[in-house]
Amino acid sequence: MSKLNEYFKQLNLSENATDAEIKKAYNRKIKECHPDLYPDDSAKFEQFNRLNNVYQSIKNKENREKTRKTSTKNQSN
Repeated sequence: MSKLNEYFKQLNLSENATDAEIKKAYNRKIKECHPDLYPDDSAKFEQFNRLNNVYQSIKNKENREKTRKTSTKNQSN
């Protein structure tokens, strides 16, 4: 499974999701682990950081393409 597939799976989306669907799924998931809501929970903080990284990687077409290229490059090495 590619990194891009994993990212979409973390947000419960297909790779065909629109930018708006990605943002909506991200906002829904981030509420489950936001540090302001769970200030003393380090696991939630780690989950929050992972989701932020996922979102930055797939939030728009340009970022998805960069992630796809990076993932493909790393798999061939």
